[in-house]
Amino acid sequence: MSSALGILKWPPNVFWNATLYEYTAAMKGHFASQGMNTEPGVSREEFLTMKAEDDARTKTNEKPNA
Repeated sequence: MSSALGILKWPPNVFWNATLYEYTAAMKGHFASQGMNTEPGVSREEFLTMKAEDDARTKTNEKPNA
């Protein structure tokens, strides 16, 4: 609520009558107007794939224990 009233300057009745989709779209629009990237981040699957690739790379570069 504080971001709707503070950042978006919505009066309380507009906030309470807005749907979650409307509020989210308004916040994304505000972020975009401020130059922020509003594209979604990596998915869980993409993260796990990158982690597995990094783990494999790390494992092949490990030094044997002396």
